[in-house]
Amino acid sequence: PELGEAFLARGCYRYRVLRDYAAALEDFKAAQQRLPNDAEALNTRAAVERRLGLWDDAVAHAQAAAALDPRNMQVLLTNAVELYNYLGRYDDSRRALDRALEVQPDSVSAYSARATVEQLDGRLDAAAPWVARLPQHYAAEDYFIEAPLTQLWWERRWDQAAAFAQDALPADAAVPLDNSLWVATILGLSQQRAGHAAEARATFSRIVRSIKPTPDSVARVDESRTSEYLAFAYAGLGDKHAALDAAAQAVAAYRDDALSRPEAEVAQAEVQALVGEREAAIAALPRLLQLPAGLSLGELRYEPTFDAIRDDPRV
Repeated sequence: PELGEAFLARGCYRYRVLRDYAAALEDFKAAQQRLPNDAEALNTRAAVERRLGLWDDAVAHAQAAAALDPRNMQVLLTNAVELYNYLGRYDDSRRALDRALEVQPDSVSAYSARATVEQLDGRLDAAAPWVARLPQHYAAEDYFIEAPLTQLWWERRWDQAAAFAQDALPADAAVPLDNSLWVATILGLSQQRAGHAAEARATFSRIVRSIKPTPDSVARVDESRTSEYLAFAYAGLGDKHAALDAAAQAVAAYRDDALSRPEAEVAQAEVQALVGEREAAIAALPRLLQLPAGLSLGELRYEPTFDAIRDDPRV
């Protein structure tokens, strides 16, 4: 009953499976008391503190984990880098990545993370050399796909983005997309902008079927944030009411999650821009720019879903 690893394991279960963040934090605190020099205990504690909006505590514990285990790539890349990115502290992210590259100079994870930092900071030119170091083919669920696909999408290379995304997705349209929803969404949006209306409609319909196999199916609430992608799919299909409803459901589903809620609110603003709710989208931007895990400068500057409101001087 006093085993620190047992508290750590139960905390991970409460965090990842039950999504009971407050209970998970108590377990991680208990684990840390019993394992005071364990970087994993600090790292996981920082992760759940982000969900609870305890950002200062999360930074302190992420830094403590890095000090205890300075060559631990998971600590450097997961909490240190992601946490700083959520807070808009991109220079801190770069310093953490410099340390990671000292540990593993050929780390694809570090290359991908560095590209993401530059993208979020609104520096696509600086991101490009890091993207160039990455492999050119992925499965859609691969973490590394995000940086190169974002680069193509934000550079408005519609056909290339669509081809890249299509290559990563399961060819069988009957296969559920699950962790591939973001890639499929970018595929549909890119096809739409490239003028391939029929292909885009097929992609958006596939997303809807994957999330809601029947009309009565309920979009699951997990870290995949499926309701957001359902909203984008409905917007792509021209169903404005369903798109706005799904986006609102996503925000409500993550109301107690200080990490996923701002991300859901950013997605809601994007969907509002896509379906013509200009004033609602524009009104949301100033607050989202100030929120941890909210809207980044890079997203505001380059995200194509905001193109519909870029002619407004307030954007």
